[in-house]
This record gives sequence, structure tokens and C-alpha cells, in this order.
Amino acid sequence: MSARNYMLALLNQQRSGHSLAQPFYGDPDIFRLDMEQIWYREWLFAIPACELTKPGSYVTHKVGDYRVIIVRGADNMIRAFHNTCRHRGSVICKAAKGNAPKLVCPYHQWTYELDGKLLWARDMGADFDATQHGLKPVHCRELSGLIYICLANDAPDFDAYADLVKPYLAPHDLSNAKVAHESSIIESGNWKLVWENNRECYHCSGNHPSLCRTFPEDPTVSGVEGEIPLQLQSHFERMEAQGFPSRFKMSENMQYRVTRMPLLEGAESYTMDGKIAVNKFLGRIADKSAGTLLKFHYP
Repeated sequence: MSARNYMLALLNQQRSGHSLAQPFYGDPDIFRLDMEQIWYREWLFAIPACELTKPGSYVTHKVGDYRVIIVRGADNMIRAFHNTCRHRGSVICKAAKGNAPKLVCPYHQWTYELDGKLLWARDMGADFDATQHGLKPVHCRELSGLIYICLANDAPDFDAYADLVKPYLAPHDLSNAKVAHESSIIESGNWKLVWENNRECYHCSGNHPSLCRTFPEDPTVSGVEGEIPLQLQSHFERMEAQGFPSRFKMSENMQYRVTRMPLLEGAESYTMDGKIAVNKFLGRIADKSAGTLLKFHYP
């Protein structure tokens, strides 16, 4: 039985309201299908644009088997390329991030412009056409200071998502922000376990008491399902009267959604005492009770 048919057979046996069968979390063939059918085809958030502070700034990214370079060009435009030299397939940028005037392969020194064009390749002969050997591009879009990439040959539509969430993101002026702190968490488990954990707050009170000082764990509030509670409606109206889109919106297929949600009464930020952590506000929103902007985009 092929991996696809095996997965479909398991799904046909799935009981509503129960976890997926064990192979969905450990079978290597199903994981390969996950990568091919989801992660290699859909738009993925990669980095905040402010990480690329000036021309030549780059960040390397990895999605499954693919290595990607995200770089700000001399024209200030952000692009993404496969982090693979067109000569022998060597990794071009080995560091997690950095700045370089050109992208140079460390193996044979093939040299690429920041826009991916091949500038120099030693001893390739008179009939060698450098214009046919630039870096392989990866679809890349900037959305209000957030960088998304897509590894597919033909990327799905991005504009509908961008049009929906851009008014919500715009007041935060993320393009002019700076990264104050960065950390990486590597989970020793299948990606579905991480998302299942993220999409329910059943565990929050027992496992995240610090979060519950400020975050409403009530699913009728955080889930925005059915009739909108009065306190939510009041919050939406108050923020939108100040010019900040807040009401819950989502795509028809529920792939993406956005809303500006209040924290618990009296809370100003995700801190232990509930007070704001810094006095300088991000962007144009200076209302301490603005709550949190929640934006989801599922591959």
C-alpha cells in the first residue's frame, strides 16, 4: 500500500473528537507526505523584515530538506533563493545570519549578486551563459514588515490573505521595529503535536499559570465562536473608534484569521504583574488596554 493510501485508510477510520492514529506522529512515510503536500507547497512565515537592516543583510532558513537564503538587495528589495550553488550544489551561506556585498560560494567561488544573478564563474569556457545559472528563486513576499516564503514552483494566492490582515498590522509599523531578543525552541516531536497544543487552552491553567495572569483561557472569548460576547463587542468598537481594525475576520476555508483581542480586565501586557514591560509603544497604538493582535495563517 502506498503511503498516500495508507494515510487515507487511517483517516477513514478516524473517530470524531479523538486524536489522530499514532502513525500520523511517527511514520516516516506520512511525514514525507506532510512535507510534500503541505510545507513545500504553502506560504510560510519566515522572519520579520527588520532583521535585514541594510543591503547585503541575509538570514538563512531551513524547511525540511531545503535551505533558503533571505537577503536584502542593493535596491532594498527582499528576495529569497535556494541556498545552493548552481555549480556543485554547495551551501553558499553557512551562517545563520550576516551581511555580505555579494553571495560567494565557498567551494569554487562562484559569485552571485544580491538579486541572484551570477556575476563570476572561473574557467567555464567561452560558450558558458552566466545568465542561465543564477540562483534558483524562492517565492518571497513582504507583508507589513513580515516576510513569507513559498517553496512551490507555483505559489498559492497570497493577495487575499495580505489584503485581509494588512489593515490590522499597519498600525504596529513592524518594518521600522527592531528585534530586542531572539530565541529558538526545538521540539523533539512531530509538528502536529505542537499545533494541537497551540490550538487548545485546556492545559493552560495547569501548565501556564503565568500566562493565565493576563490571558483569557475561556474558549468562548479566545476562540470567537458563535455569538460574540458583549465584552468583546465593546472592545472591538472602542479600538475601531480609534482607527484600529479589531473585529474577528477569517477566510472561508479557515486557513487564516485575524482579530485584536483584549487581555484580562486590568492587564496591559503578557507580564507577571500585567503591566506594560516598556514605556515606548510599538507603532501608533498607545492604548494600554488594546490587548493583543492575534494572526493565524495555517499552511
